[in-house]
Amino acid sequence: MAEPSKTAKQKKAVLKLIERYYADLADLARQHVMFEMGTRYAFHRLMAEAGKPHGWTLIAEHEKKSTGRPSGRTERSRTR
Repeated sequence: MAEPSKTAKQKKAVLKLIERYYADLADLARQHVMFEMGTRYAFHRLMAEAGKPHGWTLIAEHEKKSTGRPSGRTERSRTR
């Protein structure tokens, strides 16, 4: 029997990661944890594991410093 291709192995690995992610979510749902902060761990685990084969590291909640102008702001309307 022929050796499975590298692409086929990668797809299988990704599918396993996704299955684990959904299993983690199902476990959290059974515990009535279905809010963003509660499910964040499952997503971080998925992203960290998916990045390992590519040499990527997940840096969760990385704070980005900004030295420029803010994206926008609001002010009260001025009437003359």
